[in-house]
Amino acid sequence: MRTLGFRTHVLLTLAACGALAAALNMPWYGSSGKRDSGLDGPMDDLFAAIGRAVVAADGVAGRDALGSWAPALSAVAAFTALMTLLCLIAPVQGVAREGLRLGALAALGLVAWKLVSHPQEELRHGALMAGAAALVLVVAAFTVAAAPVKRRAAPRFGHPGVYVPPPPPPSYDSTGSTPPPG
Repeated sequence: MRTLGFRTHVLLTLAACGALAAALNMPWYGSSGKRDSGLDGPMDDLFAAIGRAVVAADGVAGRDALGSWAPALSAVAAFTALMTLLCLIAPVQGVAREGLRLGALAALGLVAWKLVSHPQEELRHGALMAGAAALVLVVAAFTVAAAPVKRRAAPRFGHPGVYVPPPPPPSYDSTGSTPPPG
């Protein structure tokens, strides 16, 4: 089975950073609505809650719901995207790899924290998209960071595009030799 290449993981990392920024404009939390039964617990109306989390367009947008953490999440996503692009440049690849790892982990930590520690409202599709994007970001970013460091290769003998002069012709000493027979 063939694995995805370095450039594909770079594109996945950049797309996940963009998805994190886009998820901040979507609803993250919403009201649960009126319950029909007399039960009031987390398992009551579970399938309806899952349906509302995926398709409901009402709710508080991520930029409003996260408050001062929304710009921090945007900055972490932008930092991670910058470190991904710097991983393409050989002289700074070593430093950019560590920044990429830290940025991806910080994004995952922020999103996971806000998914678990949220107000007593239901999650909406913006929060779910941010969680999925953070997971894709960590997997793709760690693969980009694990790529070997690019080194400039020295020209090889006989490699196409590298001129190698031919060796000098052998010298013949004719003082002690005899002419060929015949």
